[in-house]
Amino acid sequence: MSKDQVKKIVKIYADYLIRQGFAFQSIYLYGSYARGNAHEWSDIDVAVISPKFAGKDWDENEQQLWRWRRDIDIRIQPLGFSPDEFEKNLSPLISEVKKTGIRIK
Repeated sequence: MSKDQVKKIVKIYADYLIRQGFAFQSIYLYGSYARGNAHEWSDIDVAVISPKFAGKDWDENEQQLWRWRRDIDIRIQPLGFSPDEFEKNLSPLISEVKKTGIRIK
């Protein structure tokens, strides 16, 4: 699958989240597809930046992202981050998203 095809899938997923009422600030494609070294079995790594991940319901919101991905493409592997942790680079994974990720929305 090409990078453009994957970006289209992530955009469809982002639009789906909007239709479900899931507020987010941005969505990034990261990982092998963003870096250009994906293979046949690569998953679609997606970072969702949302205030919903700042509160006590973080785990429930993360699980919801995983349930909704089944409606679009089961290869999507979503991870949620709060805007604060994303801004402060509180994880090596966030650094990777910022360095190699492609903002989709």
